[in-house]
Amino acid sequence: MRSFALLLVVFTVKALALAPAEADTLVDRAHRAYAAGDFTGALQLYDSVASHYTSAGLEYDLGNCHFQLNDLGRAILHYERALRLDPSAEDIRGNLQLARSSMVDRVEDLPGMDLASIWERIGGMDVWAWRSLACVLLFFLLLAVALTPGRERNWGRAWGIAAGGV
Repeated sequence: MRSFALLLVVFTVKALALAPAEADTLVDRAHRAYAAGDFTGALQLYDSVASHYTSAGLEYDLGNCHFQLNDLGRAILHYERALRLDPSAEDIRGNLQLARSSMVDRVEDLPGMDLASIWERIGGMDVWAWRSLACVLLFFLLLAVALTPGRERNWGRAWGIAAGGV
């Protein structure tokens, strides 16, 4: 029973394996698709070969497809793999540098801290925000009047001012 299971696994693996002649045919078809501008089709063909074989040229071609499809992260990944397999290839190094320089960090500007930007943010407040701000300022004004040293009647004066009296 064990030998039968082992034979079944061996034959299944051989059936799933891609022969070198088939791989070359798929790569040729992928090259033609890439030259015709069908980058998605070329990528699928290259991927089917890459699941069985790897080489610097194949990784380079995968990187080119991803670059043309504007998937810069994967393009850089495949260029780096190709460069690891063939460190002396200048075209791989050039495309890797081009892909890296095409990456744009998405950094949002922080709000400014100058008076003009603060005033713009204050001006964009709604009515309830203005009312809240007025209440807070009134509270601190009353607190400052009430805590002024040397006068005992400051609390009464502060409440009189707040109530609209003289």
